[in-house]
Amino acid sequence: MLRLWLLLLVVALATVALYFLPEQVGSWQIKKVDLLSDLRVEDDSSQTELARQSMLSADFMERRRKQSERQPQEEAGFPVRDSLAMRDSVYQHLRKQNPSDSTLALFEDYSPSHTGLKRLFSSLRSGSSLGRPVRIAVLGDSFIEGDIFTAHLRKMLQRKYGGGGVGWMPITSQVAGFRSTISHQFSGWKTMNMLHSKGKHNLSGYYFLPQQGGSSVSYKLPGDSSSIHMATRISLYYQAERGSTVSLKTVGDSTVVVDLRPTEGGVGEYRWQGNTKRVRLSVPASDGLSILGMSLEHSDGISVDNFSLRGNSGLALSKIDVATSSSLCSLRPYDLIVLQYGLNVANAKQLNYDNYYKQMLSVVAHLRKCFPGSDIMLMGVSDRAQRSTEGFVTMPAIHRLLAAQRRIAMDSGIVFWNTFLAMGGDGSMVRMVAQGQAAKDYTHISFAGGKKIAEAFVRAFELEKKYYDAIE
Repeated sequence: MLRLWLLLLVVALATVALYFLPEQVGSWQIKKVDLLSDLRVEDDSSQTELARQSMLSADFMERRRKQSERQPQEEAGFPVRDSLAMRDSVYQHLRKQNPSDSTLALFEDYSPSHTGLKRLFSSLRSGSSLGRPVRIAVLGDSFIEGDIFTAHLRKMLQRKYGGGGVGWMPITSQVAGFRSTISHQFSGWKTMNMLHSKGKHNLSGYYFLPQQGGSSVSYKLPGDSSSIHMATRISLYYQAERGSTVSLKTVGDSTVVVDLRPTEGGVGEYRWQGNTKRVRLSVPASDGLSILGMSLEHSDGISVDNFSLRGNSGLALSKIDVATSSSLCSLRPYDLIVLQYGLNVANAKQLNYDNYYKQMLSVVAHLRKCFPGSDIMLMGVSDRAQRSTEGFVTMPAIHRLLAAQRRIAMDSGIVFWNTFLAMGGDGSMVRMVAQGQAAKDYTHISFAGGKKIAEAFVRAFELEKKYYDAIE
């Protein structure tokens, strides 16, 4: 009898111990063992919070309209007669003209005058007279690395509005072999990024130092010789304490020797014009020379830059140097800066994101100081699933973080886009995994998933363009 009781005790203790197993070991998800799951009441406070934030959003819009009726204001490019109430009326009319779609995620403009994207669409209207491409910078984490999401966004916008190439390219990359939109090879560089290195960082979060023995990087655009797969403008961005010499090979076997002038603390640019699908940069060892990156684009149309930095929560953007940014923007102005963060913030055991909200308010304010002429958009966190007793479900923390991000946009007066809704809302990550649109870590999307989200983004983009065309 004693042995029986001992056996029962061991089994009971072992069963209890299984409850405390980690939810994930490496890439393996472990199903939660919970004998009391049928008795436990699930906390739905995250859903309540999401609903509260939706009402807060509607209340915010109503208060803003009333304020506008009392104090119509004039914006650059928009006459004073175009009061906020009128602009909102135009926008609501355009929304009613579109087919009803519960999954359609629109741009939520929390700027005081509902002109949070005026720089972007004003530049787009200028066309070739702008003298440069309309530039969109997408800053994010591993969710977009390898050009996921931005590859399809770029392709869709360039097909409609012109342009070509891939925009900004880093000198080295952890995902060079994974990225399908360009062939990228490099050797002999020391990589500095804002998460692990001090320095005067720029928008990309990286700069690169040539090493002894010489350094090189080469890029080749894939596809046919159609204009969208060609670059007509190659730019090299750098900082140099003294003059340096580099060589650039583009068309055929001809090599151009380039003398880079000292930048006196700012950013310098060397630009090559011509049609090409490939370029190779060779740099001898040179003290005091930092290469920020290169760009392969057209001189008109739209250019979309992918600035992914694995592990970045968005808070590291506070390290961007104001003077360096100002100098870079004088050479390479951005019309829209899109912030895609959240995967490195969402935590299954955390439901309060007030601290992140406060820190990101400061980040947005800092970005405005660095890039005063750029519109800013915040993308909400994407869906992420975790294993429960019922299988994989949306992590409750996602709803709380999404609400905090909407508050960031509201209180900063910028534009917000609900990526979670664009994916399909609750359970969308599970569905995307089943359809081959996301990885089985239930966190990261695939290129097919990136296409789905890019299509939703472009639908919202097109409606917003109609609005700006109407109030212009």
